[in-house]
Parts: sequence; structure tokens; C-alpha cells
Amino acid sequence: MRAFGGRKIPILIISASAIVLSGAAALIIRGVASHKEFKDTLPIDSVLTSEQALEDFDYIYRTISENHVCFLDGSGLDKAFFEEYNAQRSALAESAGVTITDLWRSAAEMCHVLGDAHTLAAPSRDMYAEDLSVLREGTVVSVDGVPCGELLEDFRSIFSYEPQVDFYADHMFGQVIIRKNYLELLGIDTSDGADYEIQTGSETVTEHYNFVPAAEVRGNESGGEELCGYIVDKENSIGIFTFNECVLNDEYKNALKSFFGEVAENDISAVAVDLRDNGGGNSLVINEFFRYLDVDEYRVFGGTDVRSGSRLKSYSGEFERNRRVKEPFDGELYVLTSNFTFSSAMNFAAAVSDNNIGTVIGETPGNMPAHYGDMLTFQCPNSGLLIKVSYKKFHRIDSAKDEMPLIPDIEVEADKAIEALYETAAKGEG
Repeated sequence: MRAFGGRKIPILIISASAIVLSGAAALIIRGVASHKEFKDTLPIDSVLTSEQALEDFDYIYRTISENHVCFLDGSGLDKAFFEEYNAQRSALAESAGVTITDLWRSAAEMCHVLGDAHTLAAPSRDMYAEDLSVLREGTVVSVDGVPCGELLEDFRSIFSYEPQVDFYADHMFGQVIIRKNYLELLGIDTSDGADYEIQTGSETVTEHYNFVPAAEVRGNESGGEELCGYIVDKENSIGIFTFNECVLNDEYKNALKSFFGEVAENDISAVAVDLRDNGGGNSLVINEFFRYLDVDEYRVFGGTDVRSGSRLKSYSGEFERNRRVKEPFDGELYVLTSNFTFSSAMNFAAAVSDNNIGTVIGETPGNMPAHYGDMLTFQCPNSGLLIKVSYKKFHRIDSAKDEMPLIPDIEVEADKAIEALYETAAKGEG
């Protein structure tokens, strides 16, 4: 199983309360917190009484059923969810003591049936393999003697992902096997660390790693990568704006202003937004970017269903008037994507594609343009497990493609997207 290798997969060391496991790396998720502060989840080897475990499991079911859109949208997912809840609850009820890992596993399997990459259960924190330098450069073959193929098969049964783009689970598996809690969830005993069998070139080596807090991880050079950055290639008349997380802040706004200032100053004819390492965030970054484009109006979504209590309110995808800058860019626009491109980053690419503003180059992103999302966050009373639940459903701008993933205009492997960009721009295509 290829977990790392080729174009370096970003290994994000962040709080599990911001983790999708969905992901993100992507594991990064966007959403609204239902509580302002959360306590730490109990150590996952802690044992709950049967009564405590069932109280938490009922809380998880009730919280999701009272907030998720699927319980009101006629999709039928609510019935599948209820059936899984009954099956998992019966199994938990037969145990005199339930570990946090057992409870988490039951909750993960229940959330999995929704096919929603944004609804999940997870501990509030995790620990990581102490040194990523060799892991980054090789392919992990096994962990503690268990082949990665077996671990992946198990992971796919508990991971929250959208079945139409199931490759996202395979992709995110590479993020999971460096994390202590998730390895425990997959049945690996990490009490004395773990042995990683790693193929590097023609050699296979075995490295033993203990698990440490994020700040103590070695070889995580990209963990502190900047939010965004850019290059302006005057010779080839191409500007590339690299955006690693959808955060609408002064750093992003100032970078955009500086980037497009240099683009105008050097009469650059083609601009690309690199979202290959972007796991999502705030979708308002799309509106801010579009201000620099010579576009009169656009849509970010084709419509949104929003749940509030027992009511589901549907909003049409209205066109938004572009509050563009004084001298917007009017050249060719490209967006670079990978299987890792997720949530708001995927929405960014879809908005460019479905509004016919530019050309998408790379791989199909890790979730659907029509998807559940925007999360409320809750915490179980006994275990402290966090629960993230989607309360919105977004529809694709191009309604004829509502059931389709975002397929790039030019499909290439993510690590070849820059090369394809230069070839396409040189031909004046887009």
C-alpha cells in the first residue's frame, strides 16, 4: 500500500478537534462550534461502564439525528443510520466495560453509513510518530507486522467519506498511520511504539517509532508551511498563487493584493491557483479571490439546504455581483487540484469550473461539489469524544452535474499539474 511517496503528501500535525477524519488533512474541516471550549477526551484505553458507554452512544445518535440534514431531505440515509445504531448499541450493551476506543469504533461505523465526509466522531487530541523523515520519502508496507492492505480495508469501513469519491479514503490513509489513536482504532497496540516497514527505492527498512506530541515530531518540515505564497514567472508570463488552507484573513488578503499587483505590473497573461495541498476552510475566500477577476457575477453554490431544528429551509443559488477591484485580471485562469483538495478548496475549483471562469488541471478532488457540510460540534458527556455533524447540504452550481464529482478539464497526476499548466498556457488554451 502506497502511503507516502511521489509528490510529497502534506502530513499535518494539528489538533484532532480540527480533524476530519476526515480530514484533512484534510483532515481539516470547516464549521461552526456548538460549544466554545471542549475538555480533553479521556485516554482512549480508559474503560467506561456499560451505562456510561450507552449514554454517550445514545447522545451521539440523538445529536446527529436532531441536526443532520439527511433526516429531513428524503434521502433515506436516516433509516440506514438508525439500523446501524441499533446494531452497534446491542453489541455495546453486551459488554460489562467499554474502552473509549470501542465506543469510538462503534460511533465511526455508525457515521460511516451516512457517506458524509464532514460528519464523524473523534478524540480531541492525538500523538504522532516521532520522526517523519523516512516516512515522508518511502512507502509504508506494514505497521507492527500488519500489512497496510489489511489496515486500509479496515479503515475504509470506519472512515467518513463520500462513496462517489471513495479514493479519498485511500489517500487519507497515509495521514492516519502516523497517528497513535487511529492506529489503536485499527487494532495496533501502540503502548510501546510501533514498527514501520518502509520501502525506500529498492530497499526495505524497518524503523521503530514512539509516539509524541506534535511539537516534538522530527522531520515535519512542511507542518509549518505558510498559508499562501506565489511566484510570478515573467519569462513564461505565468503567475502561480499557492493556497494551502482556506482562511480569510489579512495574510491572505495582502498576499492576493501583492500577487495581482505584480501580475498587472508584469503584464502576466495566465494565473493559476494551486489548491493541491488545500484541505478546506472558509468558502468566503472564493469571493475575495474573484474580486481580482474581470467577472460581473458568479455563483458559489447551486443552492443550499439548511436544517434548523425540525425545519429544513432551502435557498436557491443566487448569482452574486462581483465587487471587483478597479483593474481586475482579464487573462487565463487555471486551478490545480489533487485527490487531497477538499471541502472549501474543492468548492473553489468547482466555482471556477461551473461558472466557466477558468480551467481545472489535475486530479478529481476528495469530495463532491454537491455534499453535506458546515458542521456543528458537540462533546460526549462521559468519554469526551467530539461529534461533528453537518447541518447543511450544498448543491452544485451546474445542476446537470449534481450527482457527479468535479472532473478536471485536463486530467493529470497531481505532481504533473505544473508541467501541464505550462504546456496548456503556452498553447494559449483555457
